[in-house]
Amino acid sequence: MKQSISNFLQFNNTNVLFTSVDGVTYVAIKPICQALNVDYSGQLMRVKNDPLLGSEYGVYHIQVGNLQGRKYTCISEKYIYGWIFSINSTSPEFLEFKKECYELLYNHFHGVIGRRKELLLGQAEVALKIDQLKTKLYESADYKQLIELEAKKKIYSKEMSKVDQIVINQSEIKFE
Repeated sequence: MKQSISNFLQFNNTNVLFTSVDGVTYVAIKPICQALNVDYSGQLMRVKNDPLLGSEYGVYHIQVGNLQGRKYTCISEKYIYGWIFSINSTSPEFLEFKKECYELLYNHFHGVIGRRKELLLGQAEVALKIDQLKTKLYESADYKQLIELEAKKKIYSKEMSKVDQIVINQSEIKFE
């Protein structure tokens, strides 16, 4: 098991500790509970008894900088956000965080859906204009001449490639 140097980030004036083990980031749950002002022991029991999280938590040694390391119960980053959102608390810190989460989720999905709708409408408009222009062009003598000239250009290109290959083959024979 390869463990990298541990780090922390600031959240609600609390250092939230995390570490990386075999390429997976694990986040300590106690500092999060402190930052959100929720009961750590109750949350630890919830994590241990949860049908999914119960098999996903672990205890890891986390050392930040030159400070003495300690063991922390951690959840992989993959599950940490879902666990946080599942917390049921009336602490002002948690409610503020939960409100921010609701806003982030709304903004994300509203933005993605709104942007996709906008792109689909734009795409449909462009496709319609292209079809209309193609219809006009197909009827034009100039367009028919363009298609014929492009076909001739391809023929010349193929013939040039054949001639180039002959020149290359003849050059190789002379230098051998």
